[in-house]
Amino acid sequence: MAVVPLEEEADGQKIALLRRLKSILDEISREERIEKRDILEMLKESKDISVPLGVFTHRQLGILEAVVKYLKEEKKKTITEIAAVLKRDKRTIWSTYDSAREKLTGKMDVSGDMVPLSIFSNRKLGALECLSAHLHSKGMRYSEIGRLLNRDQRNIWVLYNRSLAKLKGKIMPIYSDIMVPISIFQDRQMGTLLAVVTYLKEKEGMRFADIARLLARDPKMVCAVYHQGHRS
Repeated sequence: MAVVPLEEEADGQKIALLRRLKSILDEISREERIEKRDILEMLKESKDISVPLGVFTHRQLGILEAVVKYLKEEKKKTITEIAAVLKRDKRTIWSTYDSAREKLTGKMDVSGDMVPLSIFSNRKLGALECLSAHLHSKGMRYSEIGRLLNRDQRNIWVLYNRSLAKLKGKIMPIYSDIMVPISIFQDRQMGTLLAVVTYLKEKEGMRFADIARLLARDPKMVCAVYHQGHRS
């Protein structure tokens, strides 16, 4: 068996990828009658496009539906442009927009901080997973994200950890990113375990079962520690 140097193997992968990209560009250019340089310009411009957090507060809309509706109606983008920016099939974008238009006929809430559109380009993750991961990476708590997006904070926690699992190629959730401030241990009347459980329960909005899994403890014991420690 011949051994191929790593450099040659990497070059071969790049060439194959470039050929694939060229084929995709040729197909879009031919079907949409758009010059390839214009398609590349759309992709370049997409890095600067952002979406206000307010569009995600409409519970009747999914995250992708909210993004597509905003780009189509507020930014006046075409279906082809949106498909190129989000790296989705044009038929998917059209179907998504048609569904969003039926669910929400009025104007969208375009208030709030802006979120870069590029965070939704990772096809390994769902749209809500992308958004949850982005907001949490900016230092927002699960409870804050839940209030902001008008969604259950426990679902946000699940989505964030699921996104980590997908990105790291794991099946089980990854918990190593969760940190607690040292200041929670300053209360001398509260033991270490109680302090940690209290913080995760009240500040991060985690369930006892999730805390128990994180701390490798029995859920009943975690629940008992919390309630016994907070008896009046």
